[in-house]
Amino acid sequence: MALLAHRVHKAGYRVSNFGYPSIWRKIEVFADRFAEHIQGIAEQDDVDEINIVSHSLGSIVTRRAHDEHSFAKLRRMIMIAPPNQGSPVARRFAPWLGRICPPLHQLSDDSESFVNRLDEPRDVSIGIIAAKWDHLVPLENTKLANQTDHLVMSGMHTGLLFRRSVAQQVLHFLAAGKFQTENA
Repeated sequence: MALLAHRVHKAGYRVSNFGYPSIWRKIEVFADRFAEHIQGIAEQDDVDEINIVSHSLGSIVTRRAHDEHSFAKLRRMIMIAPPNQGSPVARRFAPWLGRICPPLHQLSDDSESFVNRLDEPRDVSIGIIAAKWDHLVPLENTKLANQTDHLVMSGMHTGLLFRRSVAQQVLHFLAAGKFQTENA
């Protein structure tokens, strides 16, 4: 996220990059920590609105945090390659690696998995960028019923974060509440 954060900051946004050791604990642990992080930002007098840009598992952490805590000043959410309906790769690896990597079970594309039982975010504009050649999260699994906009861009799951065109789409959504599809 560092390069994307740099590009968003360079465009004039104040950026706070939240990191976590994603494979060692359940999503709820990171979601609670993220909620505290966001609430701390929202309490600052010079912050009028908050926008969240997340990638992959971070999108599910964000959804869980938003579901459990109300985020004052939240305006927009942009999810990049989010496993909103789970991942078949997580389902396949969970039986073997799930003990040491608890999020695998939670991110399974099984209909009863954690991610598939999460409520969709409400009262926020949601933009989703999916990777055209994502081997971890199929295109349909990135979608939410209440998304504001959905865009498929050339690239792979993690590679999207390094593309200047993705940063430009993020900035466009932050400003306009929709993606600039003619340049996708």
